[in-house]
Amino acid sequence: MADAGGSGLDDLPITLIMNPGAGAQHDADLPARLHAALASTGRAVEVRLPAHGRDITALAREAAAARERRLVVAAGGDGTVNAVAGALFGSPVPLGVIPLGTFNYFARALGMPADPLAAATALLDGRLASAAAGTVNGRVFLNNASFGLYRTIIEARERHKALLGRHRIVAALSAVYTALRRHRHYRVQLAIGGRSLTRDTPMVFFGANPLQLEQLGVAADEAGLAVLVMRPMSRLQVLATALGALLGRIGEVGTLETFTARRISVDRSKRRVKLVVDGEIVRTRAPLELRWVPEALRVVVPREPAR
Repeated sequence: MADAGGSGLDDLPITLIMNPGAGAQHDADLPARLHAALASTGRAVEVRLPAHGRDITALAREAAAARERRLVVAAGGDGTVNAVAGALFGSPVPLGVIPLGTFNYFARALGMPADPLAAATALLDGRLASAAAGTVNGRVFLNNASFGLYRTIIEARERHKALLGRHRIVAALSAVYTALRRHRHYRVQLAIGGRSLTRDTPMVFFGANPLQLEQLGVAADEAGLAVLVMRPMSRLQVLATALGALLGRIGEVGTLETFTARRISVDRSKRRVKLVVDGEIVRTRAPLELRWVPEALRVVVPREPAR
């Protein structure tokens, strides 16, 4: 996370874009409480509550295009933050984050407090920094993009959370259960930096968030995207890998090839590709063209990062 100089934030009006499907369903008063916290220093604050998740990007673009420069704050999980960041990508408009999701990897990487009201307070006294991001076929990701086994796990996780609640233990048990099922393999051609590789694999994972990679037990290099290519495995090896991911030791299991690169191309025979991008399922086409953008966003970080 690179420092972007002085804050330049003191008098900026604030547009808060809050996903009603994230934390709001547990606390109906949270939008009003966040508004009060952000407006406590006299700034103009507007709260936008999209009717559907698909409306978040349009609201963020509208805020970014406003005549008066402003701070755009995303309140929600990693999917919400991704949607807002995609609208601000490459622009001078600063992004603030209030975590309301299950994992909140990007907010945690910024050092934001886990409590939403504490995060709102931290934004008011924050400083500007720049944050890296990845792109896949032009779509921004802050944490990861993947196809294969991980995408299947995410789809199953959302079904299980809908039945059992949005808790980390549900996500963990769902991952283990799904990983033990039979999965297809893909023949892929990869161009990573100056290398050309062909692999049969159940999963290719691209990581842009050093905190998430560290928690998986994978060495993070902030000079590019991490590329994790899973080797073909027996079900016992799949279980060991899933447990390794839960324990933060996936790098020790020996079932992954890892690379770091600023530019990656991935091709495969099946042109239609379902990707999971920051926890959301998207559809695109092969070949996949990935880029690492080191100063993709201007972000607000706390003066004293949360630990």
